[in-house]
Amino acid sequence: QAPVDSADFDGDDDVDGADFLTWQRGLGGPATPANGNATNDGAVDGADLAVWAIQFGGSTVEPAPDAPTSLAAAAISSSQIDLTWNDVATNETGYEVDRATNNTFTTGLFTTNIAANSASYSATGLAASTTYYFRVRATNAVGDSADSNTDSATTTPIAGSTFYISLTGSDANNGTTAGAAWATLDKALRTAPANSTVLLQSGTYSATQTTLTDPGRTGLVTFKPATAGGVTLGGLIDWKKVTDVRLEGFNFTNFMQVRETENFQFVNNDVTNAGIAVYGADGALVEGNNFHSYTAGYAAILFRSYNIFLISGSNPRDFRADNVVIRNNTVDVSNQPGDAIHVESGTNVLIEKNTIRNVQTTGAAHGDSIQLVEVDSSTITGNIMSTGRGIIVHHFLTSTGANISPYIPGVNHDLTFTNNVHTSGNDFSLRLHESPNSIIVNNTFWATGTTAGHSLDIGRNSTNIVLANNIVRVMRVDATVTYAVRGNNLIGTIFGTTRVATEIGGTPSFVNYAAGDLRLTTTSLGLNAGLTGSFVPALDYEGLVRDTTPNMGAYELNG
Repeated sequence: QAPVDSADFDGDDDVDGADFLTWQRGLGGPATPANGNATNDGAVDGADLAVWAIQFGGSTVEPAPDAPTSLAAAAISSSQIDLTWNDVATNETGYEVDRATNNTFTTGLFTTNIAANSASYSATGLAASTTYYFRVRATNAVGDSADSNTDSATTTPIAGSTFYISLTGSDANNGTTAGAAWATLDKALRTAPANSTVLLQSGTYSATQTTLTDPGRTGLVTFKPATAGGVTLGGLIDWKKVTDVRLEGFNFTNFMQVRETENFQFVNNDVTNAGIAVYGADGALVEGNNFHSYTAGYAAILFRSYNIFLISGSNPRDFRADNVVIRNNTVDVSNQPGDAIHVESGTNVLIEKNTIRNVQTTGAAHGDSIQLVEVDSSTITGNIMSTGRGIIVHHFLTSTGANISPYIPGVNHDLTFTNNVHTSGNDFSLRLHESPNSIIVNNTFWATGTTAGHSLDIGRNSTNIVLANNIVRVMRVDATVTYAVRGNNLIGTIFGTTRVATEIGGTPSFVNYAAGDLRLTTTSLGLNAGLTGSFVPALDYEGLVRDTTPNMGAYELNG
């Protein structure tokens, strides 16, 4: 078929009777469009009349373009939103993109012209944390198409920004000022970018404001009180699949439990009559916290591999505690049942410089200062433990974890114990069973050991042990234990074996045992009597460099 304007012989933008007369007059004359030649075939004839008949009554004026469809907006960054649409027009000369901050396009309206045949556009230079609305239309010389559908997107916050939560906030706010605070931690974790700080306004927050389940974020967000000491998280806190979060400087009066986490940090908090339980962690930091004033039996710091209370039918080894640091915490469990620090099924765990007091020792519900269950390739160093049991290392037996004996060979292994101090207890300082390739060096274990509760108890199938430079009140060693290195220990009383040639008996002279100062006096046994070697920690408990002839025990500086 000929073009729509090919039968408009007189050029008046429509095909009518005048064009028929033009064709009639042109018969037999020069074959030009002005003379009636619609087909451009070199002759004015019946073929041209057929074109005229088809196009009779039509207009040659070009219409406005069709409207674009399926407009979609997506936030790319804190300053950019990208648009896409379907380009359905065939005669547009360009597009106009409207942007506004309300959906009626009466606030902040800005229009941008872009080229024909476009199907996308990037709006840049936008404000962070702001919702923008967009519409698009095609244009040509005749006019504009109808507007496309409207779509909106909200630019992301600026990384490292500060946001706010308050008791009277709303998650409909943007959270960027105290007056436009959010209401929940969930909103903050789903919205705030990496390296942001979220400040909580003073008050006591309930569980509804702190409960989280799989917010699906990456990049660390730190939660802190807006005013130091002014925020209490009082409800039972239950988090699941929460990553990249740091809680710092809060008061906790109820238990906190976290399931399946990565890069979780719990720092400088005050915890009263409660604790923190983590079920499954890869990368966790618990540092500088004060756990105290217990009236019921809770473990203060618990990394556990199962939880039959929260997760029905869960068994030991369901969850792991890998790459965990527990450091510089003070734990006073007020002679209540429960462990101060408890870690199950972990690799690369560091338990360092914690001060632990008043662990209940007697009765079926006793606790331990530090309990390790199926842990390997980990270091326990520089911990001070008084009044109660010390460090206990053991294994699961049953699928429910109800019993811990007999033991499973080889699950605990490659553990390092250095610079630990246990005093004023009446039970084990370190009980180590089924733990090959472990290092026990420069510890001071002078609690009130007995034949039933030895200061140092190394159980069966603990092979290739390094045992040197320790001060031990009572030691028992199973006959199956083998050593890579053993020597230069001060052992008050020994069971199950005899001292080797370089070990000495007797009682050390401490600066002030009653006050917990277990540095050696200048006349004490064990002074400058330790072994040297790569297994000896370079620094003592106080961070002092050890001499080339180091002391036995955790302290290098003499009183």
